[in-house]
Amino acid sequence: MAGPRAPPEKTADGGRGVKRQREHRRGSSAAATPGRRVERVAGEVQRLLSSLLVQRISDPRLAQVIATRVRLTPDLRLARVWVHSLAAEVGDPEPILRGLDAAGPFFRHELAAGLDLRFTPELRFYWDDQLDETRRIASLLRDAKRPAESEHGVGGEDGIGGEHGVGGEDVDGGEDVDE
Repeated sequence: MAGPRAPPEKTADGGRGVKRQREHRRGSSAAATPGRRVERVAGEVQRLLSSLLVQRISDPRLAQVIATRVRLTPDLRLARVWVHSLAAEVGDPEPILRGLDAAGPFFRHELAAGLDLRFTPELRFYWDDQLDETRRIASLLRDAKRPAESEHGVGGEDGIGGEHGVGGEDVDGGEDVDE
């Protein structure tokens, strides 16, 4: 049978071992660092992909295509890339996504050269319809505003003037009197 344990010796650090303090510090700072690193690497992936799309890709399907967002998994093995075309009208985004998938190995090779990572992330491309949705909503708001202006009888191009002042009130504030 073993005898009673002797209490640990008190150290200059208040009884906690140095190794234990290091682990505690590492745990608290390491918890915040991976999120920032993932965001930083995602930004770098987006910058490199946008540069490659503009400068190095000659596929006509990918003309004027930009990377709008990149989301990386915490282990940096998978990158989800949202893209959009700056062309006036894009009917079906499928040919663009197929072209990006076909250029995927080229993108990964170039990313491996441009990023200092142990593993180059796998790329998955998605169509970003947020820009289309934003344009649609802006158009609806613009159209809704036009009939409201013509209903109130606001004169002039700047929306001020006409027979009535701003808000449809008489300019002189009184009743109409014949003189």
